[in-house]
Parts: sequence; C-alpha cells; structure tokens
Amino acid sequence: MVSCQCAVKNQPNAMRGCRLNNEKTKLLCEWFYCVKLPLVRPPSFMGLGPYLGMGDKMCLLLLNKRSNLMRYSVKCGQPQAAKPDPIAVHFFDRGSLLFGTSPKFVATSKDPDYQLQAHVQFNVTMQLLHAFRHYSHGLPAWVEEGFANSLLIEQHPTKHSFSGMKNWDRAKSYPAKRNVNSRRLAHNDFWSRGKPLSRHRYASAFTFNDQMCCWSRVDYLRSLDGGKKIARFVHLISAPMPALSGKAPEFKHVLAAQDAALQEVFGMTWEQFDEAWKSYALSKYPRK
Repeated sequence: MVSCQCAVKNQPNAMRGCRLNNEKTKLLCEWFYCVKLPLVRPPSFMGLGPYLGMGDKMCLLLLNKRSNLMRYSVKCGQPQAAKPDPIAVHFFDRGSLLFGTSPKFVATSKDPDYQLQAHVQFNVTMQLLHAFRHYSHGLPAWVEEGFANSLLIEQHPTKHSFSGMKNWDRAKSYPAKRNVNSRRLAHNDFWSRGKPLSRHRYASAFTFNDQMCCWSRVDYLRSLDGGKKIARFVHLISAPMPALSGKAPEFKHVLAAQDAALQEVFGMTWEQFDEAWKSYALSKYPRK
C-alpha cells in the first residue's frame, strides 16, 4: 500500500509530516468534505485524532479503475508509482486521513465482494490505529498487521488481508485457520522470533508465516488484562516524537519507544515475550 501526505519526493511508502502547500491540491480534496459534520464530544476519553470525536472523519475513496486511483495519488503529490496500489493519504491541514482502493485489487479472488469488504475493513482498522493519538508516525509493521487482522478475524473468520507480503499472490487462497497455523509454527519451532520481527516498518518484508506470528502475538497481548495492557502499549508507542519540521520521526525512535513500552507495560524482554507467546499458542490454539 502506498502512503503519502504531500509532494515530498524520495520518501516512498511513508506517511510524511509536512503540509499540503499547493492550493490546487487542496481543492481536489474539498469535495470529499462537502457536508461538515458537527463536532462530537464523547462523555469520556475515546482517543485523539481525526476520527474519534472530531468533525472531519476518515474518507474512503473507492474507484472502479486502478488507473484512476493512480492518477488521484499523483494529484495528491505522491511520486508516480510503477503500478497502481491502494493509497493512504494524510490531509494534514484538515486533520483527516483517506484510504483509497479499487475492487480490481481483489477481483481475482474467488469471492471478490466478500474479499473487498475484508480488504476495506482491514485498512480502515489500520488507519484508526494510526490516528489514535493524532497521526505523526507509522508503527512497527507487526503491530499494524497483527492488530488489523485480529479485528478482521472477528467479522471474517476465513479471510486474511495484508498491506504487504513477500511473494504475495492476491489470487491465491491462503490457509484460513490462523490459530491452527500459529500453533503448528510454535510446535515445530518454525516461528519468527519477536525482536527481529519487531524491527520492520513495512509488511513487505514479511512472509506468510511472519504474518501469522504477527496476528497471534497481538492476539496473545489482547488476552492480557482484558485488552487494557495492549491499549496502554499502543498508547505509548503512538505518542508524538521529536522530529525535524516537515519530517516524520526517524524509525529508530519508534523502535526505542516500542522496546521501552514492552518492558513498562508487560514487564517482558523480547525473549520473555517469545516464551510467553509460544506457551499461549500451544495451550490455547487447536491442533486442527
């Protein structure tokens, strides 16, 4: 998935921290917000960002042709891509995020309508995760992918969705039983260790087995203290970080915050997380 904010080149696939500075580009987006929603003030804290309790909500742009999506992406300032891809755009001045896609990205699957619904839900969840404390930087890929799939499975138990994966074949049906797959990985000692897994910013570095480990690790963390601990973990690693004007924070700072939050919230090192996850997978997930 391609992500962008404005016309900043040489930073592919990264949400950027600068503002839209082109009036024509701004006008292209105005028609998405022709109806101004009233500000909603929730009775208790529901998170910060462009969706939760704010007037400008997330925009979902669904275009029939992938080529039209590519043209729109270029108009928003994204460098010309080699091929069409779903896009995530941060309209900094409006405080809003957009996810744009096309049914053609899932048209080769056996059940394209159902797959499109899963595809949209997965990516909307990822956008909500990004915006929890005002968008300022992307999170480690294992958190994004694992969290989005952990919610997706609640509505679509047989569907996977990914923002990227090594040798990803969109027409292929991958094994649907995440829990069985994860238990087999743990049992056969073929699972991805936590610290190397946690170092990746983009899911394009993951194999399918890595993706299963991302989901099951988040599933384990969500099981602790009724989900309160993982909420605190995401809260800490989503906090705004120091950065140069117009730039996203360096990823090394995100990784440092992640390591500190794992210890503070869960009281674990990555090696201890590995052992706790493996024990959970072997005891909670079915064999078949």
